[in-house]
Amino acid sequence: MGDAAKCAKIREIFSKEPKELTTGKCAKSRKTLSVEKTYSCNECGKSFTNTAALTRHTKTHSTEKKCICAQCGKGFINQSYLKKHQRVHTGEKPHVCSECGQRFTVSYSLKVHMRFHSGEKPYQCTECGMRFFTRATYKNHILNHSGERPNVCGQCGKSFKDAASLRRHCHSEKPYSCSECGKSFTRLFRLTIHKRVHSGEKPYSCTECGKSFTQAANLKIHMRIHSGEKPYSCTLCEKSFTQGSGLTVHMRTHSGEKPSMCDHCGKHFKYIRHCHSERPYICTECGKSFTRAIHLTVHKRIHSGEKPSQRLICFLIVK
Repeated sequence: MGDAAKCAKIREIFSKEPKELTTGKCAKSRKTLSVEKTYSCNECGKSFTNTAALTRHTKTHSTEKKCICAQCGKGFINQSYLKKHQRVHTGEKPHVCSECGQRFTVSYSLKVHMRFHSGEKPYQCTECGMRFFTRATYKNHILNHSGERPNVCGQCGKSFKDAASLRRHCHSEKPYSCSECGKSFTRLFRLTIHKRVHSGEKPYSCTECGKSFTQAANLKIHMRIHSGEKPYSCTLCEKSFTQGSGLTVHMRTHSGEKPSMCDHCGKHFKYIRHCHSERPYICTECGKSFTRAIHLTVHKRIHSGEKPSQRLICFLIVK
């Protein structure tokens, strides 16, 4: 290729919109400009392409969080973040969908939701053609093809597919051990909470129903059963959840993601327990079987017409 042709190609690459370089519309440019993210945060595992970006990011951990939420005590580095967070407590959702009227706490959630109506899936995998509503699900998906492990431990150099795995690795040192059962923990406060399993201490009680918990966080989640608060909302449909884990699992219904791989057959499942799991609990009415006794108990109410107790509802939601 001559110099003139090379210059023309370079102009073509850099004239692309940034969006095109990350959505598979410009595959060659994406490959040319991709940079390894070798600088990782030891606090949360997030990776960056250079030390300057990492330094900026680490300030989010070290900067004093002076803006404190009066409702839950959570701290933020500025008033803007605090204001957005407070909508979780107030229920304020200022961003409204013009198609269906669904409301959202932040503008980005509305932007993603609008794709549900338009059918737009701007992020396309260049390997298999699968399309995605959000960049996060797209990025997660392409790692399945590339085998890339962009999250690198700054201490030992070991790499991981996702930030969550790196975080678990970074906290693998567990110097605090339980004298009762030998279980060890990364932080002293986690050991303190664990010891309540042995002592039976449950210092956090629900003022509505009297149920007690070993941790304040579990009581906070439980109270949402009584208040009806569901702060974790799906950006693609109207569903909302009391816990973040519920939303994470729900999002797989939209993305089709099956993150759990069976060690025996290599197949992927949404939940690993759906694979080769025994179902010893069988309904005598219809023959349907279940992996857990509690699920059989709930199922039987379909036949009996019995309404579940408040205690059972609390158990299922908290679990």
